[in-house]
Amino acid sequence: FTDIQFYRPDRTLLALRELRLIECRQFDIASLEKLATSLREMNVWDTLVTLKMENCGRSLRYEDAAKIVGEEKLVFS
Repeated sequence: FTDIQFYRPDRTLLALRELRLIECRQFDIASLEKLATSLREMNVWDTLVTLKMENCGRSLRYEDAAKIVGEEKLVFS
């Protein structure tokens, strides 16, 4: 089980260009949905250019990740 939430103390503009998930073998579709939701709630999802997922394929397939992240943002290996 992975619990991911992002917080910021104030409402200043926050930009996130790249996020890397490395060796995330226990990361599943529900975890990715929670991550994306949290980033959207923080209003940083639109600033995200690339979400790199390396060695995360055991519990998560590219097709599933692409549905949540979008093919234009996703780098999956």
